[in-house]
Amino acid sequence: MSVKSDVNFEVLQPVLRSEVGSEQGAEGLSFDEIELQPDDAPLSRQRATRKLNDRLGGILVAIVLLAPIPLGSNRPIFWMGWAVVLGLLTAGYLIAMRRIQPTRPLQARHFKLILAVGLALPAAALIQLLPLGSPPIGDLPAEMQPQRLTLSTMATFTGILRLLSYGLFFFLMLEIATHPGRINAMARAIFIGIIVHATWGLAALTLLGDIAFWGKKEAYLGVATGTFINRNSYATFLGMGLVIGIAVVMNQARHGVARPRRRMMRLDENSLAALAGWLGIAVIATALMATQSRMGIAASLAGCMVVYYAMSVKIHGAPWATFIRVMLLAVILTAILLAAFGQGAIERSLLVSEAIDTRADLYAQVAGMIAERPFFGYGLDTFPIAYEIFHDAPVSSGLIWPHAHNTYLALWVEMGVVAGSLPMLALLIATMRLVRSVRRRASAFAMPVAALGILALGSLHSLVDFSLEIQANVFLFLAILALGLGQLRRKADER
Repeated sequence: MSVKSDVNFEVLQPVLRSEVGSEQGAEGLSFDEIELQPDDAPLSRQRATRKLNDRLGGILVAIVLLAPIPLGSNRPIFWMGWAVVLGLLTAGYLIAMRRIQPTRPLQARHFKLILAVGLALPAAALIQLLPLGSPPIGDLPAEMQPQRLTLSTMATFTGILRLLSYGLFFFLMLEIATHPGRINAMARAIFIGIIVHATWGLAALTLLGDIAFWGKKEAYLGVATGTFINRNSYATFLGMGLVIGIAVVMNQARHGVARPRRRMMRLDENSLAALAGWLGIAVIATALMATQSRMGIAASLAGCMVVYYAMSVKIHGAPWATFIRVMLLAVILTAILLAAFGQGAIERSLLVSEAIDTRADLYAQVAGMIAERPFFGYGLDTFPIAYEIFHDAPVSSGLIWPHAHNTYLALWVEMGVVAGSLPMLALLIATMRLVRSVRRRASAFAMPVAALGILALGSLHSLVDFSLEIQANVFLFLAILALGLGQLRRKADER
């Protein structure tokens, strides 16, 4: 059916143009300007976000690898410096992200409980700065009793700055740990950087006449200390390098497991990378043995075994057979390393009974300090001051004890049992999340496994030392932990 129109459009068009023209002349036509968004605008924003996060990731890796150089950053001047750097980085990142993707939510929202528990520690330290008075301490005269809960306002203030810098660093790491490719690239960069640190430590000890990075070495002669102030802190740093290295290399090697046997015999790029990784692990292990740190070696071995076992089970299955293999491997590797490089560590192990007696006396006095002020503590970073009030025989009076040589006891002395337990609680929550992640994931589990490894290493070594009270070690610890946790929450649009 068709409809025939009697309208002559050729005649009508000039008429319409005339009417429109006259109306425009009388009243004028105005059009609203409409900005057309290109179809790829969301993709463009994602690219800008990814570029920003990649750059920030590179900066954070640089901080992890540069922080050990100035004495492990174990001085208040370095704490304040890193606090300023991380504060500026955080402000710049949030401003830039607000401009690029205003609607992008913070990735830290997935870790509210961990962050809240962790940040409660500096909040408690702030309370110690308030002039609220203080319960009496020991036999101190009334005029010497503190007017605040802390024995040193300046020490606690700088300690708070250090804790806040840790919080900012961890926050930034969580924000960028959203893309598997970036996470793996950062892990490899950290591993390579620690190989460089290990190489320097060995070269300084054997080729350069046992020197320190800043000049002549005054202490710990004959052992590797790298750029750190003591062997134990350096050993912890190297141990965490072994942990992340094993996770990275085993993750690299597992991609070749499903290949045909004939192709596996060829040295392709993947195989060469894995081989280079194992050589790097050997360099770090050699430097670790050269530290002659008894507990550093033992804790590092425990962390490495956790990683090797978990990675092997995820790749090959057979948990019980893998457990037996890991135990045998641990015994064999320990024997080989001690025979080849660990004469000094063996000799120091013969003196372990004397060291245990000394530490037992120290810990007994520290326990008495905690019992006297179990809820308030003596103030963040005030252990050296507080201990001198209680320092007595049988602990030698000829030595100064600036550390409790047990991070758990140090926290309880300085912050009280309740607030001092907050870091352990936060790490326990993180451990539970990491275990669930490793159990559930069929891929991308290497960094959660590495995070479990450094948790095992750190929790053991902290029983007898203060290595995780050194800022450079804390940065590395938090970096690996955040990279492991970051893979728990990732989406396609979170770059």
